[in-house]
Amino acid sequence: MDSVNVLGWTKAATVLAQGLITGSAYYITMVEVPARMSLSMEAAVKSWKPCFNLAKNSQMFLSIFSMVGGCAIYYIEYGTTKQCALWPIASSMVFAIAPYTLIGMMPLNYELLDTEACIKKGDGWIKESLNKWAKLHSVCTVANIGAFGLMLYASFISGK
Repeated sequence: MDSVNVLGWTKAATVLAQGLITGSAYYITMVEVPARMSLSMEAAVKSWKPCFNLAKNSQMFLSIFSMVGGCAIYYIEYGTTKQCALWPIASSMVFAIAPYTLIGMMPLNYELLDTEACIKKGDGWIKESLNKWAKLHSVCTVANIGAFGLMLYASFISGK
């Protein structure tokens, strides 16, 4: 397989991974969170934990894949196009979500994962916490949309 094919497949896989991350983040922000908030607060917090645990693992894997892919594309394309610099920028946008999540979101995530403690704190606390989580998560969604858009743009302009 020549380097052009490797580059094309790497771009396709990287953009696909980032597209999946972006789509799921968008779905969570625009569909899942509003649907959960229409439930009783006890049901909302009970449904949050399994959804979070499933999404966490897939998002982590896809994010790492997307970051590594973007860096690999930069390495393969380095010096051949001016647009190759867009790939590490997009990868950096994805990477920036990790410390944001660890510092800004994980303390709240850990609280919400303790379903019984949440229920004891009452409906008001649950509603406030889920709304806060939704706002924090929307930042991740916007960053993912930006990274995906940049990757798509870099794929199309460097293909010419």
